[in-house]
Amino acid sequence: MNKSWLLVSEKLRSKPIDLLHGFFFNLVGTLFLFLTFCVVLKEFLPRIGDIGITEVVIPGIIAGISVTVAYAIAVFDSSRFIQERQLADQVGIAGLLPSEIYIGKTVEYWLAGMMHAILSGIFVMVFTGFTIPFSSILSIWLFTTVGMVLVTQIGMILGAYITNSKIHILTVTCLLMPLMLLSGFLAPMYAIQGTFWSVFFCFPTSLIVEGGRALSIYGEFNYLGLLFLLILSGVAIWTCRHFYIRKLVR
Repeated sequence: MNKSWLLVSEKLRSKPIDLLHGFFFNLVGTLFLFLTFCVVLKEFLPRIGDIGITEVVIPGIIAGISVTVAYAIAVFDSSRFIQERQLADQVGIAGLLPSEIYIGKTVEYWLAGMMHAILSGIFVMVFTGFTIPFSSILSIWLFTTVGMVLVTQIGMILGAYITNSKIHILTVTCLLMPLMLLSGFLAPMYAIQGTFWSVFFCFPTSLIVEGGRALSIYGEFNYLGLLFLLILSGVAIWTCRHFYIRKLVR
């Protein structure tokens, strides 16, 4: 386990500029989303303002930013790591077993996603003048923490077996981002009528956003939703570990 942390510490030491880039884009992305959905919509749509749009949209902002970034990092870096066989061999020479490489990469991608979730939460509190209780942000992080495991595992397995970077870009821009926007990003799912939305409520992305929102705003803990996310994450870990290691040792 200690050896697995070598991958994380080496990343932090060798790529400080990348961390600064991530910090900058997180700030800009969070600010633009906040201004667009919490300020502009509240200004031009007073009726929506009556339901407290700032509090409603904040879980979507935090989950949307962190989940998208975590998936993108996992899918692109996993693809690069698997394709660069020489790098994989060097890591192997350093004494890391394939299972340890998998653990190290999982921790690296999960930490990257959680870092952005934490930054988004802090930035949102600053932008709102600290009117959002810190306990509400913690509630959002709880569901984001579990959902991040599922997202990073999906990104790792897709990155390992799909080498075309254009496909990775399409999965981010044409699948994950629209999926996040449709997962209760702007309004609670229960406020939208229709069979389609009822089914969509069971999607993992919807559970991440809605679980954090229900707990932070209404004080309602979605035990079934969290359990479902934990089961999906467990299945994803078992599947990804098996196929990722098999790809790595080829």
